[in-house]
Amino acid sequence: TFLILQLERLLRTLQGHLGEVRVVKFFPSGIVVLSGGADFQLKVWCAKTGSCAATFKGHSAAISDVGIVERGRNIVSVSKDGTAKLWDCGKSECIATVYAETGVITSCALLNAPNDFDLKFPSGTAHEREVGTEKKLLVLAKEDGSLICVSLFTRQVLFTRKMPSVINTVVSDSHLIYAGCDDGTIIVLNPSHHEEPRFLSQLCSSSVYSILPFKSGFISSHRDGTVIYIDFRNPLLHTQLTGSYCDPVLKVVTDGECVFTCCRDGVIRKFSAKAI
Repeated sequence: TFLILQLERLLRTLQGHLGEVRVVKFFPSGIVVLSGGADFQLKVWCAKTGSCAATFKGHSAAISDVGIVERGRNIVSVSKDGTAKLWDCGKSECIATVYAETGVITSCALLNAPNDFDLKFPSGTAHEREVGTEKKLLVLAKEDGSLICVSLFTRQVLFTRKMPSVINTVVSDSHLIYAGCDDGTIIVLNPSHHEEPRFLSQLCSSSVYSILPFKSGFISSHRDGTVIYIDFRNPLLHTQLTGSYCDPVLKVVTDGECVFTCCRDGVIRKFSAKAI
């Protein structure tokens, strides 16, 4: 079960998963929701009515994360079973297993390949139900510390980078990859120059739970309640968002005007984006 809220007002309660809900994301339309659970299932919901429009089955372990390709005709899911799958939303079926190796996948991110990025592999023929995958990179974070970049179109591994501990989260913006580790390490990569990180730091030694690309830098949240904004223009100066009092901050999001932190103490805190 999970909830949709609007300014502290409950709009919908969505029920249907048979276990813990691990990840929830809105489609670009803002009225359709994708969820993944510990019951190995993905579900698509109508946010207006709360009804479940489709259920996807195919993983053999809990869903860790999901990604939405372009407008959402295709979606990607990663699981603790070590696989990443590409799905067709129209028919609720798996198009392809994009990646399958031993080891738990903890998180994933989708981004467009930079113009100067060498995809290395010749173009193939897309599945007839596959849309917008040609230049998409799928970045996978693994429990063994591996950060793996895969071509969503050719299903080929393009590069791998080893981190010092479990990678808890990986996200992207239009051109950068951000990964946060269990030992507090954060790395920021440009796919075209992945051998030389744009940023590598362990400003906080507590586990990284969430990263939000923000303004000219990023905000990270940690297990000990620390929330930090780091500006790439001057990484030695940083801003801390307070309030959690040592409870883990599980997620940080923004609507452009405000930043919201989701904490294990049950409180969602709101900060002015202009003040950060």
